[in-house]
Amino acid sequence: MQEAARLLCRQAVANPGARHPARDMLDLLLPHERVDEAEAVLRAVRQRAGQDIRTHDMLGELLLQRGRTAEAHAVLTDGLSLSPAQLTTGNLMAVCLMEQGEYAAGRDLLLYILEHHPRSAMTHANLAHLLGAWNHTDDSLKVHARALALRPDDANLRLNHALTLLKNGQMAQGWAEYEWRRRLPGRTRLPAAQTLPVLEPDADLRGKTILITREGGWATC
Repeated sequence: MQEAARLLCRQAVANPGARHPARDMLDLLLPHERVDEAEAVLRAVRQRAGQDIRTHDMLGELLLQRGRTAEAHAVLTDGLSLSPAQLTTGNLMAVCLMEQGEYAAGRDLLLYILEHHPRSAMTHANLAHLLGAWNHTDDSLKVHARALALRPDDANLRLNHALTLLKNGQMAQGWAEYEWRRRLPGRTRLPAAQTLPVLEPDADLRGKTILITREGGWATC
């Protein structure tokens, strides 16, 4: 493990502007569910290359995916101490804060990142998502508009926008935005039976079950 970490550090130092070699290692291990090994290597690399902010980002992201937000918070805090306005680290930390219920801190961090990276669609999108989760749906929709102006063909962003519209009671606009994915290549022939009906804003839904279709399967609410 230490030998692998040493080689990865050497490659990262030799090519600082290139894709981090540890990312290639993750691409090999994670699809085979070798998550513990991936984490161990990243920790070893971080120990050897404590000033490499990209290693903090990868380890923090992996810990977030594993639901270990407190550990992710500590790793990303170290990363931000190296570069307070670093784009990826700041966004990961904001996600971490949101998952910990610290919405105000996450919002303030994203606003700070936007001062340095005003055209970052990722940061606008994360801010919109955070505000929506915080039930500030009107503000979330305003930020969504800015994110979509920068990245209009982002399917995940469109989905989050649709869900925020629906949460805000804007049913017609929300369902139309949800169906936007049909315009993507290869998605124009979705079965008609899976098309969501148009729900009027004043529709009486009390006592009814809504079946929502999504690419990952079926969900009911």
